[in-house]
Amino acid sequence: MEDGVVSASLLPDETGTGAREDVTVTGEAEQKKTDALFKTSLCSYFRKFGSCRHDLQCRYAHGNDELRPRPDGTWDPTSLKGSPAHTSESQLSSKRKGQEEEEEEHDDDGGGAERGGDGMPSLRKCIQDLPLRWSSEDLNKLLADKGLKFNSSRKRKHSSVAFVEFECNEHAISAKETLDGLLLKSKVLKVVDAAPRFWEMQRVAVLGDEERLVDPADSKSTDISDVVTPLAKLPYDQQLEKKRAEICQVLKKLVRNVRKAMSPNVPLPQWVMDAKLRGGLCCEFDGVVASPLVDGYRNKCEFTIGHSVDGKRIVGFLLGNFREGLSTVMEPVECRNVSSNAQIYAKALQNFIQNSELPVWDKSTNSGFWRLFTVREGRATRGDSNVAEIMLIVQVCPTGVEESIKLKEYDHVGQALASFAVEAHLPLSALLIQEHLGISNAASPDSLLLPLSIPQSAGSEKTGRGSQSFIHDYICNLRFRISPTAFFQVNTTAAEKLYTLAGDWAGLDSHTLLFDVCCGTGTIGLTLAHRVGMVIGIEMNGAAVADAWTNAEINGIKNCRFFCGKAEDVMQSLLDEYLMKEEHSNGVADKEPKGTVEAPTKFLDSTELSSVQTGDDASTNQNELGSHPEDGEKENLGSGKFTSVVVLVDPPRSGLHPVVLKLLRTHERIHRLVYVSCNPDTLLANAVELCTPSGTGDPGKGAGQRGGPWRRSAVGLARQRVKSMPTSSPFSPVKAVAVDMFPHTPHCEMIMLMER
Repeated sequence: MEDGVVSASLLPDETGTGAREDVTVTGEAEQKKTDALFKTSLCSYFRKFGSCRHDLQCRYAHGNDELRPRPDGTWDPTSLKGSPAHTSESQLSSKRKGQEEEEEEHDDDGGGAERGGDGMPSLRKCIQDLPLRWSSEDLNKLLADKGLKFNSSRKRKHSSVAFVEFECNEHAISAKETLDGLLLKSKVLKVVDAAPRFWEMQRVAVLGDEERLVDPADSKSTDISDVVTPLAKLPYDQQLEKKRAEICQVLKKLVRNVRKAMSPNVPLPQWVMDAKLRGGLCCEFDGVVASPLVDGYRNKCEFTIGHSVDGKRIVGFLLGNFREGLSTVMEPVECRNVSSNAQIYAKALQNFIQNSELPVWDKSTNSGFWRLFTVREGRATRGDSNVAEIMLIVQVCPTGVEESIKLKEYDHVGQALASFAVEAHLPLSALLIQEHLGISNAASPDSLLLPLSIPQSAGSEKTGRGSQSFIHDYICNLRFRISPTAFFQVNTTAAEKLYTLAGDWAGLDSHTLLFDVCCGTGTIGLTLAHRVGMVIGIEMNGAAVADAWTNAEINGIKNCRFFCGKAEDVMQSLLDEYLMKEEHSNGVADKEPKGTVEAPTKFLDSTELSSVQTGDDASTNQNELGSHPEDGEKENLGSGKFTSVVVLVDPPRSGLHPVVLKLLRTHERIHRLVYVSCNPDTLLANAVELCTPSGTGDPGKGAGQRGGPWRRSAVGLARQRVKSMPTSSPFSPVKAVAVDMFPHTPHCEMIMLMER
């Protein structure tokens, strides 16, 4: 036995309770000196069984009372003191204490009456233990039944907590007295003061009497390029290698998730068994294709209009997501993906707004006038990097602004931007105002667009194209018209490589019927039209469909048809119409008779987009462009002409609709699918549904509990939907490639070829 150390196993336990503190104090003190990690972690054996054979000689803590901080000042993350809730509460407590001291020093006008005892605003209340299935409407009904007055409320389903904001302290106190302790469906409600949101921690004065809420993180010296282009500081070859590694992980995940989704009694497909030979990849991967243009490649930039750290009005980019408490806007001067023309125009609008009497949009209060600024560019000719046309869209919220003041401001901003374009010798082909009343800046495609005339110089105006609502760009020797809300690839030069690869992989010939799903302005279908017998484009944006018809007319392409509608609503009818099938596919029944797919003319009339046909290239009548082929032409488009059907999909980031996936999977004539994706995660989820073999599985597997594992991700939900997929032949991934459409960012475009 060493001096100063007593072995617990050699001492009799006279009390029968295992208490040996007297004889182990010296030994514990010595261990603290020699072992810096002594008692800094919880004993897992003690936590699991309630006892430990080492007893008090254990170098790990038996409970939170014995726990010591680590040498770096942190606590065991599995302990109560190291939990995120404890850490956040400690930080919040210190912030509240500092704010209390500041208020006691400066708030001497009696304004503290509207604050709670902890110094934070008490007009927002948190209601706890509400029914999980309740929505905001149910909560509003309860408040109305109790006669409570409030400004706003927020309650998410499957959450027992809600937040209510009141106009004055009297209403807040009345609500607390009424609801606190109320018995509701066997639960007792509890009303407490809501913790301050992150961006409510600090207030700064802006322009004298005007105040704006600003988050503390805004004071940090953050580089906007780190937010917009996080990979810009890496050499370009390292950026490509990083993206290649991430895509490889997606291809490996497809193999693992298909194995998870398969029924035990179904044999593994050959491509899954061959994955080991490819290093775990589901198919051949051709790497990442570099973008021809690395800097200033974006032909569309959307700038947020807001405040900087010091309260200055800025047209630029947000430092982060508003839900994370970030509301500060910074100028895009260091963003390598933004073109010089877009930066110049953003600066010009910023100078105008700084002198405007109307306020900018404030996300914390959902009020203001100036909201968003969009710059779209179009090249002069194919292969030419010079910009020939520019469209400017200024998004505003006219709520609460008088009509005369609004129209006057429209004229002023139009004249300012047009005059700047003349002075700076920059092209300006279209100038529009978009009125949007929603909370998010993402306006719906049918939002009101007001074209403004573009003065050629002071006192005179252009004629003809002075108030047009579109611009043009070139891809693969074809000219495309682009409407304000229509989708068009933001990297034109890289898009040419993307479309060429997609066409080469599709195996097209003159007897191929090509379905272009989510076609936008028809770019992919029109560039491949000379290689197929017929192109059928489907798009839900009416303005984009009008552009697609016009683009076909501009380029003299006769074998393309475009239809406006959701793919899940019209695709079955179009397949039946052009393939002359008498019976529908397994499990996918169409309620509409053949030939009832509406022409895009009706969709366009409903959104009042007739003005998009006023340009030089729109001489063809819209009704002619939107009409179906004549009956005699339909007869020539029967199943005898097309020997193969190829589907090319280019969905938004959310992926394909489940109905479309079911149709692609079950239609017997579709043997080749080219999937173009801007979000590899949704491609993974959709590929699981398309490539998992059918089989009798266990419908309840993974769905036994609310919020089970399959609910947590898109791919988990896809594995669950596979169980209800009708018996059909699955696709097999053949090969994949990525195209770097977005240099300096983590994103890229991906193509996957699937066959069966």
